[in-house]
Amino acid sequence: MLPIPFFIMLFGIYWAEQEQIDELDSMTISMLVPAPVHSMLLSEQFTGRELLFYQAGSPVYRELWAGKVCWLLVGAHKSGDEAPAFEHILIFPGFVYRRV
Repeated sequence: MLPIPFFIMLFGIYWAEQEQIDELDSMTISMLVPAPVHSMLLSEQFTGRELLFYQAGSPVYRELWAGKVCWLLVGAHKSGDEAPAFEHILIFPGFVYRRV
């Protein structure tokens, strides 16, 4: 008997939350839901070699391999810097790699 009232309570919470989200305007949603600053690639899309350290729970490698293409670590990307140049990629958690 207990699962039925619990399910009804969760459904009511979900329904009320959806109504509140629907009433928000686009400016309020943009303040509450952060948009990605740069399109960062995830390090899981590559095979890494020469592990240097961990940053934000993600490994940082000296070399990243995507198939036969090698990318070398250039350095950290600061939030105020420009987007990486051509032949460079930005990898989460904020490191720039150059194509070899």
